Amino acid sequence: MQESPTKRLKECGLKAGGAMSGGKSTILVIDDKKSIRSLVEAVLNRDGYCSVSAGDGAEGIHLAVKYKPALILLDWNMQKLGGAAVLKELRSRDETSHIPVVVMTADTAAERLQRFYGVQDHLNKPFDINDLKRVVRYWLNGGPARHGT
Repeated sequence: MQESPTKRLKECGLKAGGAMSGGKSTILVIDDKKSIRSLVEAVLNRDGYCSVSAGDGAEGIHLAVKYKPALILLDWNMQKLGGAAVLKELRSRDETSHIPVVVMTADTAAERLQRFYGVQDHLNKPFDINDLKRVVRYWLNGGPARHGT
C-alpha cells in the first residue's frame, strides 16, 4: 500500500502552502504506474529530497495546488487524466503556473511536446537514474534552458 502524501510530507516538515523546514526541496511525482513512482521516489529520497507521488492527474493537480512543490515530474501518457490536461491545468492556475514540469515519456517525439505544449524538459522512458538526478538538480538550481545545452 502506498504511503499517504500527507504522512510523507509531514515527515519532511512540509505544510500546506509550501512552507517547509529543513531545507529539503519537495518534488511531486505524477505517474499512474506504481513501479515508476516507487523507483523515482526512492532515488529522490535517497538523494535528500522530499518526494510525494500521485497515481493520477487529478490527484497530482490537487497535491500541486496544496503543497506547491519545487518541481513536478509528470508522466505524459496516463490512463485517466493525461499529461497534456494536467499541464494545461497547472499552467492555468496562479499558484502552480511557475512550477517547473519535467515530462517523463516513452514518446520519441519529445520536441513536439516542447513545441506544442510548452513542456520545459523531458526524460525519455526508460530513463537512466543518473539522467533523472541530473535533470532534477538542473531544475532545482533554476533552469531555464534545456540541460546540457
